[in-house]
Amino acid sequence: MLQKPSKLPIAFAKRLLVFYEETEVNSSHFPDSNTFFYFLEYVFEKRITGKRRYKIRCDVVRLEKHIKNEYQINDLKAYANIDESTTRSEAAKIASNSKATNKKVFQGIWFNAFQDIPAKLYGEAINLKPIKGSVSFFTEFEHLEIDKDIIIIGVENAENFTEVKLQQYLFDKSKRYLFTFRDTKQSNALKRWLGNIENLYLHFGDFDLAGVAIFENEFQSFLGKRASFFIPDNLEALFKKYGGRDLYNQHFSQYPNLKGNMIETNRLLKLIHKTQKSVEQEILIKKLM
Repeated sequence: MLQKPSKLPIAFAKRLLVFYEETEVNSSHFPDSNTFFYFLEYVFEKRITGKRRYKIRCDVVRLEKHIKNEYQINDLKAYANIDESTTRSEAAKIASNSKATNKKVFQGIWFNAFQDIPAKLYGEAINLKPIKGSVSFFTEFEHLEIDKDIIIIGVENAENFTEVKLQQYLFDKSKRYLFTFRDTKQSNALKRWLGNIENLYLHFGDFDLAGVAIFENEFQSFLGKRASFFIPDNLEALFKKYGGRDLYNQHFSQYPNLKGNMIETNRLLKLIHKTQKSVEQEILIKKLM
């Protein structure tokens, strides 16, 4: 006896929609899976057409009744179209289960600053410099407006992001900077926001092969000339004092053919390969130096 799948996969639900147009399809329409074999036993009708061939029939009324009773899905067509844009409240109405959607509860962008950064949210004036011991998180970042001269700094590591005040010595005091955290779970949100503004982007990450690859693949390829890679003035001294070989050996096997396509990344890659070392950005936090 086949065990009922705990959840009806969205991809499988999309294939079920064919029965609203056709009464019978080739079995190849459904890839082999536990869900398919379960439906073949309890919902579908099988008609043999050859030695190893058969067709699948399905009565839509029976299908809708089954998925309503077994999966609490009230509307198969709506369920099949659930995606990341579907809210949990909408999913709950469709399938009596808010977790039917993969949409994350919190989607947004983290911000931090060591300077006063004026901005507007829904037209209301705000300051993006957080109070001591905190950072900011914006869920409706599409409605956030900042001055075009503010440089957006994308930080790879969490400690560097939370301790931006201890790293302000690295940056030109005549310019204004807004730091954002490269949260890999929310990276699409950050890229969407960067794509809708005109500000320059400065990538602040580890000085290793992975850091260059992240910059080139996730940001430079998307932002073009608006994007640059942060290189501290004392880069060679940092490699001499803090460089480690473990990360270099690990990353070299992952990025054996990585080539920088701008002056900063070319310089960094040459130093990385020359010394066969990597430097993590946490060493730039002043209290550690």
